[in-house]
Amino acid sequence: MQGYKTHVQSGILLNANEASQNVNETVKQEIIDAISNLSLNRYPDTTCHQLHRLYAEVMNVPSSWILSGNGSDQMLGFLIQYYLQENKIETRDLIEVSTMDLLIDFAKTNLGVACVIRQFVQNELANKELLEIPLGFPIHKREIGFAYKNTLKPSKSLELFIDFYQNFHPGE
Repeated sequence: MQGYKTHVQSGILLNANEASQNVNETVKQEIIDAISNLSLNRYPDTTCHQLHRLYAEVMNVPSSWILSGNGSDQMLGFLIQYYLQENKIETRDLIEVSTMDLLIDFAKTNLGVACVIRQFVQNELANKELLEIPLGFPIHKREIGFAYKNTLKPSKSLELFIDFYQNFHPGE
């Protein structure tokens, strides 16, 4: 068995909230000021009720429709667990792995089943390295929202991402 090799990424990792430039001094000072007012002896509100309520008001939807998490990996984990529970699929000996490449490699070496994004494994499916397991019931479509502070001038990478997102139309 060949040892696992990490994937080498070049460029900016948008899914890891990386930016092409460091924040300016004004933003750094805002962060310092905000941190100085935190109660560091308390955990943050992990339920995010206030965030959900405020975002729901902006989007004009019930706050129960809002789900928030710490990054895309956690959000996908929530959605996968919900899907499994909704369809009465019991998981035992579950390992949560937070990198798509590692999940794919585990599945390719027969170390389990992985829930991955189909577009990321098109080659592996085509050359039969991986097999897609039909579930018999659909995974509901999701909508993803992005938030950024609009009172600051966006970095070039954020501008490019916003432009890409607004103009991306899959299937056209």
